[in-house]
Amino acid sequence: MNASGRSSSGRPTAARRRRKVTTASSTRRDLVEKQIMERATALFAERGFAGTSLQEIADAIGLTRPALYHYVASKDELLGRLVNEITEQPAGIHEHNDLEPADRLHQMVTASALHQVAAPERFRLMIRSEAELPEPLSREYERSRRQVLKEFMRAIQDGIDAGAFRPVDPRLAALGIIGMINWIAWWTASCTSDRPLLVVTVPPRRSPRSARTSTISNSM
Repeated sequence: MNASGRSSSGRPTAARRRRKVTTASSTRRDLVEKQIMERATALFAERGFAGTSLQEIADAIGLTRPALYHYVASKDELLGRLVNEITEQPAGIHEHNDLEPADRLHQMVTASALHQVAAPERFRLMIRSEAELPEPLSREYERSRRQVLKEFMRAIQDGIDAGAFRPVDPRLAALGIIGMINWIAWWTASCTSDRPLLVVTVPPRRSPRSARTSTISNSM
């Protein structure tokens, strides 16, 4: 056998063939699981978590119920996956702590907005289904929301302390920003493949002081 995984006769070895089969199987599983998540999200949003059965999810995908159990153990597991994906905070929330407060807040808003745009239907489902969440999932969802609020409040307070922001109530300001971001899930509700959502990111506006410093540096 040579380094390419072929035998001396030039044919693929058994190990290489097994790797190909494993890769193909893994890819198919990923595609089916993605389809399951999408259909479950749509059904939960339409009928509610309690009003949707695993059989209905299986029917929507074209699987038998026993085949569906090959991918998920229960309806609670499906909902748990959805909650985990949504509560997984985008990297921009915690990174870039070395930036100026205004730039950091801009980065946080951008990361959160793009996180919403990636799966708006799931955010709509979560916001509508908060009261139906099982206790463990409800606690995790609340913990994530409190953490996001805390990070936004910290960025706003840092900006106030640095003189970059006007003195305001950091909590009220943070809630206002988060509330506007959350509405993105509804703004994108009418977007389809024929009318795709156009996402434009705008760079943060520099403060007058930063602009003056840049101008002086460039003139020297």
